[in-house]
Amino acid sequence: MKLKISEIHSGFQGKFFDISIDELPKRGTVFNDEIVRCELSVKKEPEGYKMTGILKSRPSYECVRCLDLNPVDLKLPIQFMLSNENRTFNEENNVEIIYLNDSKEYLDLDTMIADLIELAKPIKPLCKTNCKGLCSVCGMNKNNRSCSCKLKEENTVWDKLKDFK
Repeated sequence: MKLKISEIHSGFQGKFFDISIDELPKRGTVFNDEIVRCELSVKKEPEGYKMTGILKSRPSYECVRCLDLNPVDLKLPIQFMLSNENRTFNEENNVEIIYLNDSKEYLDLDTMIADLIELAKPIKPLCKTNCKGLCSVCGMNKNNRSCSCKLKEENTVWDKLKDFK
């Protein structure tokens, strides 16, 4: 998604953007929809321009227990400062600063959008909290049906701890 620098300087409120997932850099994200939607506003501030908005996307995450892909509706807040000064982070307001190069005609936000979506991915995605996972013997998804596999009991170095009461 490219924003004209002239649009940023004039500012705008509640502008909608549809971004094709093919335009975004690849981060390993699996998308259910072909489009990421964005609503952005840009406002002039003393330190530069404040960009705020909402990013809506529908990625699918693989459950770590049963390996099924599950779509998730993401609604992520966007808040950045655009500045001509070469700084990276405003610790006072906890806001990321994007360098705004006036010699260019456009500001490319594709990398930032791809990063926001990928960083929203849960560390341990689950299809549901009580997911039963896969059978460790036959590999069947135990959420769909049960199997009659029996786990082999093996002797381990920790068996002596079972005798303690």
